[in-house]
Amino acid sequence: MVRLDGIGSSTNRRRFLQAAGTAGIAGIAGCGNLVTAGNDDGISYWTLFGGGDGSTMKSIVDSINDETDLDVNRQRVPPDEYYNRLYTALAAGEVPDVAILRSERLREYEDYVVPMTDDIDSSVYADAIMEKVLVDDELLGVPLDAHPYGLWWNKDVFEEAGLDPEDPPNTPEKLRNVCQTITENTDYIGGHIHGDSILAAMFQMFVRSMGRPLLTEDNEPGFDNEDGVAVARYLDEIINERGWVPQDGTAGWEAWNNGEAGFLIDGTWHLSVVREIGFDFGLTTPAVMPDAEKHMTNASSHTLIIPYDESRTDARREKTIKFIRELTQNHAVKWGTDAGHLPASKAALESDDLRNSDAWSKSVGTFYEMSQNGQFAYEPRTDSNTEYLDVIWQRIQSVRLNDVDPETGVKQAADGIRGVFD
Repeated sequence: MVRLDGIGSSTNRRRFLQAAGTAGIAGIAGCGNLVTAGNDDGISYWTLFGGGDGSTMKSIVDSINDETDLDVNRQRVPPDEYYNRLYTALAAGEVPDVAILRSERLREYEDYVVPMTDDIDSSVYADAIMEKVLVDDELLGVPLDAHPYGLWWNKDVFEEAGLDPEDPPNTPEKLRNVCQTITENTDYIGGHIHGDSILAAMFQMFVRSMGRPLLTEDNEPGFDNEDGVAVARYLDEIINERGWVPQDGTAGWEAWNNGEAGFLIDGTWHLSVVREIGFDFGLTTPAVMPDAEKHMTNASSHTLIIPYDESRTDARREKTIKFIRELTQNHAVKWGTDAGHLPASKAALESDDLRNSDAWSKSVGTFYEMSQNGQFAYEPRTDSNTEYLDVIWQRIQSVRLNDVDPETGVKQAADGIRGVFD
């Protein structure tokens, strides 16, 4: 339910004050300049997309403006500033008409958005995606896509190392062989797994593959056990013991982009990057956790929300709803073919334009199969997602850097999570 005071629970009030403190008074005032709609009839739309995603989104919005009377004013906020800016805009009461929100943050924002349950037909979106974005059966954010992680491999490096470039490294045994062969037969690294904040996504992916939840329903750590330790040990083995993946995340990323790494675990968005790199590549499921119960991949969805604004007229709200339908339904194919994401729209997923595209054969089709096989693991939604995920990646990063052993890192992560939710 939307809180008419725009403040919500005491937890979220505190989070708003923290965000405002981070950005400062000048930051809050600056939101007024950022959220201009262009004119009284236009729609202001905040995104955080850059690179290939950003250019694709710009093209889609330009097309919507050409084909309709909506007059959408797209404003891009840098990703590292986006959520602080959105918080402070809400606190200042100067919000955009539409904003992008990742699905795992919907619980945090539920007091500040306008439900669209009665405005948007949820049946037009893929069930595997829609069931992950509903909050207590309320449609608070309309899904644009799913963006899971996959395992990308460099076929040129495989061939140089004497491996079959068409044989995907989609089992633990295959990946071990790939890494060992590449490091023995070439000067390249086995592959790259992102560190820092993205390491929480990797950890969750492997924990879920072991059949454990990242968090229980009571927000207790679901990995404070032998399976969580097994995940940390696996990361420690391939990084510190074997040296197949570098400790330094920047070095690994640069090696991949220079064509000097065998594999990379990254998301749907990487298609627009790897298309420009210049080497032949493949994409497969990241089914590489040893002794997994069922191989899963970390996933999320970009959703479109309507931030609560008591001054928004019914006519403006109707235009906002129309824009959300246009973006998530009528122009969803382009989000798949050009940006590489898995569209949430059923019609887009079933369209010949998508299924006959280069994107489908290169990556999107594989991500679709993963969705149909129930392999998407969305991060648990709480009122404190940023805090608990920070705890996880910081503690597991300590394992990656060989500062603590796997058992200690897991114990510290579990204790840290308990501290977040106490």
